Amino acid sequence: MIQKYTLGFLFNKELTKVLLIHKQRPTWQKGMINGLGGKFENQESALECITREVKEETNISTNPKSWIKYAQLHSSKFAVDVMATIYSGPEADATNNEDQPVE
Repeated sequence: MIQKYTLGFLFNKELTKVLLIHKQRPTWQKGMINGLGGKFENQESALECITREVKEETNISTNPKSWIKYAQLHSSKFAVDVMATIYSGPEADATNNEDQPVE
C-alpha cells in the first residue's frame, strides 16, 4: 500500500517569506529544514491533512479551500501532495506547537 503525505508551504501575501519547520524526526530528516505537513490519517483528504498538520505544527488555522496543490511526488511506496497557500495574519501567529521549531 502506498503511504500518502502532504507537504505545504505558507507564504506571506507579498510572496517574500515562507514558513518552514526545523525537522527533528524522522531520523533521516533531523537537522533539515522543510515545509509543513505529514501523513494522511484515516480517510482524510489532502486538504484536511494539510490543514490539520499545519495546525498541529504551528498553531495556525488555515482554510482548507485556500490551499492549492501544485505538484505530486511519488514512487512505488509513497505519494506526496505538494501544496501552497497565502497567510495574511501576523508572523507571530506561528508558534512551536511541537518539539520542532518553526520560522
